[in-house]
Amino acid sequence: RSQYCCCATMRVIAVFAVLAVCAGVAGVMADKAAEAPRFVVNLDEPALTRWSEVVSHFQDDYAPVIEYIDSLLGPKLVKLLDPIFADVDKYIPQPYADELRGVAAAGSKVGLDLGRVVAMNLIYDLSAGCTSIVTPGLVDASTKAMFHSRNLDYPITGLRNLTVQVEFQSKNKTMYHCTTFAGYVGCLTGMRPGVLSLTVDERDKGGSRIDNLVAAIVSALEGAKSLGFFLRDSLQNAVSFDDTVHSFESQRLMAPVYIIVAGAKDGEGVVVTRDRNASVDNWFFNESNYKWFLVETNYDHWQPAPARDDRRDVAIKALNDMGEGNVSNDNLFNVLSTPPVFNDGTKYTAQMIPATGYINTYVRYDAPSDVRYVDRWQQP
Repeated sequence: RSQYCCCATMRVIAVFAVLAVCAGVAGVMADKAAEAPRFVVNLDEPALTRWSEVVSHFQDDYAPVIEYIDSLLGPKLVKLLDPIFADVDKYIPQPYADELRGVAAAGSKVGLDLGRVVAMNLIYDLSAGCTSIVTPGLVDASTKAMFHSRNLDYPITGLRNLTVQVEFQSKNKTMYHCTTFAGYVGCLTGMRPGVLSLTVDERDKGGSRIDNLVAAIVSALEGAKSLGFFLRDSLQNAVSFDDTVHSFESQRLMAPVYIIVAGAKDGEGVVVTRDRNASVDNWFFNESNYKWFLVETNYDHWQPAPARDDRRDVAIKALNDMGEGNVSNDNLFNVLSTPPVFNDGTKYTAQMIPATGYINTYVRYDAPSDVRYVDRWQQP
């Protein structure tokens, strides 16, 4: 049995590596931000094969993430995950169960067995430190639209090389876009053109890394939904800003989070604060105390951010210095390039305008080595 636990531990560990890291960026451009590579995932193809091209393209880039994950888990988490490994279809809905099987098949040569892939996709990267901004700006001389920009920060080495932009198509038509990591089939940054855009920021609620991971796995075993799957479903089904925001109110999720939404209409923006069971606050754009923008990092907006990780106030100052009349993707990129909003853990900067269908993601190979990512799980 000890041999079994050891093997299972390695499976789960690698699993986690995949969870946070499943993406592909071909080649590293040192010291420069580089546009993330783009792929099409055809939703009309069988779920077992629709991710094969993406995963195969990045097979040489998984090792650093797997190594990180190997140091993260232990027998306690492996034991919790064993029921999911034994009956994937019971705990993971279709088409995601078959998509995970397909990822495992495509990545089998580099050790992405089904156990690792399942674990990676079930556990939302709880230590991600993110910054999301929603604000209106001009897309031409007379037309205003909502701009949605975000940094995604994470302490995993090698993750930048796995970042990928995916266009999901059906019947040769674009359904929605996601920026993700190869092998992670959920969505934490995405847009339904002409309807809305979504980003997810981890909600810091204290506790140790293991305590948070255990709570997430237990929630999954009790029927809670993976956040990445839930957000992808939301993009697939989105028909309006209001209906989508309403759908976030009661779905049970594996982890507490912030869901940041920008709509296609001027003034449509909200930060939805979630615990595992329901929404606890909807902070709409027209209610913002910042007047012309919303900013969310990893702390409740009605509470002060902790001094050790005050990216929020730095972002607010940078936005005010930029000015309401100067909103553009270039200027918002500069805001998100302001330390410590921009730090050595920043993996990518994504920008979206749902009204026009614009989306682009830059991999931040230029992240500053002297501005440290704050791992909130390691704080007293």
